[in-house]
Amino acid sequence: MDRSGETVGAADQSAAILRRKVEVRWFAIAVICIVALEFGFSLLLAPGFKDEINPRYSIGNVDNYYSLAKNISHGRGYRFTPDTTLTLMREPGYPYFLAALMHEFDDYHHAAVVANILMTALSAVLIFNLARLLSPARWVPVIAPIIYMLHPGVILAEMRTGVEVPF
Repeated sequence: MDRSGETVGAADQSAAILRRKVEVRWFAIAVICIVALEFGFSLLLAPGFKDEINPRYSIGNVDNYYSLAKNISHGRGYRFTPDTTLTLMREPGYPYFLAALMHEFDDYHHAAVVANILMTALSAVLIFNLARLLSPARWVPVIAPIIYMLHPGVILAEMRTGVEVPF
């Protein structure tokens, strides 16, 4: 049965399944292309312009997450500097995530940028599924995550080691 309660034939069901597969294929192609572009932009192009971008948008290590992650990684606890007391000033999970990245990768900042881009791609999958449920138009589930991933605010958030992308 379809949404109106009428019985749908097998041909209509197979056509709907085929349309769904085409939507998912276009979505996957778009996300992979955008992720590749963002990797190139964030890891190759943006570091050359960091001095011009940073005063306005503060990319890189921001909001003392680097300090918390460094102290956690070195076994000093959840504090900003070694000589201060423990703090509750930031989200508790994200500094531990950054500490794990810092512990596993030599280039901590690039690892955090890659993780942010991958989390944005995961968010795009969730937006695709949400748009598919909310809109009867076939193009909305494909376009909505593309708009999200190409938004300048999202791209800048990916280049920060802040908490904007995962939360």
